[in-house]
Amino acid sequence: MIVSFSGLDGSGKTTLARWLYNRLFQENIPVKYVHLQNFSLFSNIGRLLDKIFPILRKSVAEIEFRREHSFKKRIIAFFRKISYIFDIAVFYIYIFFSEKKRVFICDRYFYDLAVQSMYLEMFDTKFSDYYLSLIPNPNIAFFIEISPKEALKRSNEKSIEFHNIKDNLYKQIAQKHTFNIIKNDRLEITQKKILDSFFSLYGRQ
Repeated sequence: MIVSFSGLDGSGKTTLARWLYNRLFQENIPVKYVHLQNFSLFSNIGRLLDKIFPILRKSVAEIEFRREHSFKKRIIAFFRKISYIFDIAVFYIYIFFSEKKRVFICDRYFYDLAVQSMYLEMFDTKFSDYYLSLIPNPNIAFFIEISPKEALKRSNEKSIEFHNIKDNLYKQIAQKHTFNIIKNDRLEITQKKILDSFFSLYGRQ
């Protein structure tokens, strides 16, 4: 069973994903926490470059965030696409060899990786649709909804333009994929909604 958490930076998806993991672990439900961004080959290569060639990693990051379509950016985009499709294959294998009743709590999911890649202009809409057509569909895909202004306050990084663009990209994906949309207002209410949604599908022990 796959349960994914998606949303803007600062929406609380990591806090809620970790909370659900701990809650299910306490109930002796076989559960695994997976941070998809850390799982990604492309991200792991980036972290390795940070340790070995930090100047090169900084240069790659600067190219990624430039609003231009240079040859270097197209090369990086090509490797990002290849590595992200590789991630999907590895994830399928990972699930296949795990216990059948294990619950995978995914902090961020392939949806979030697609949104970030579209924001960076590494994926166009056509490739993003193709990429997302390959992924395992979550049993429950939670989208933690907050406004771009609130996301800016909570994350205290980037800009309102950054959050507005990503909010629109999530809305595009939500038109094609089924999300369980939960507005993150009061933590206790949000947690109850998540738990009720989970057990309505999983069943209580």
